Amino acid sequence: IEARFAVEPYTTRLAVLNATRRDFDDMETILARAEASTGDKDAFSRWDSEFHLAIARASRNPLLVNVCRQINDVRLHAQWDAMKEQILTPVEIAEYNRQHRQVLKALDQRDAQMAAARISEHLQKARDDLLRANSG
Repeated sequence: IEARFAVEPYTTRLAVLNATRRDFDDMETILARAEASTGDKDAFSRWDSEFHLAIARASRNPLLVNVCRQINDVRLHAQWDAMKEQILTPVEIAEYNRQHRQVLKALDQRDAQMAAARISEHLQKARDDLLRANSG
């Protein structure tokens, strides 16, 4: 998760500057699919990864897109899978979707500071949830 804190706020700022209407439409479609997956941990996890990748693609920085893909690959490991079972309750999935919605709103408003703050808040929640899962 630490790598995500290093990469995603900046990537989100770049997305504010470089995203097209199509990028926003793609993010909206992905987010709608994530929101429809509240009861399906695997489906939500897939759409969650796709949402973060869509932000990276909107940055128009191929290296950041590759970094995001590598981060997503780590989330396929067995250790993440075990934590996902503990973390991704329907209530938590709904909260992650709410946070994604806030990120998308800030992106769509072209508010780089707010978008970076929202993604940082989202990552902090993910970190807190991971720490809680590891301790229990």
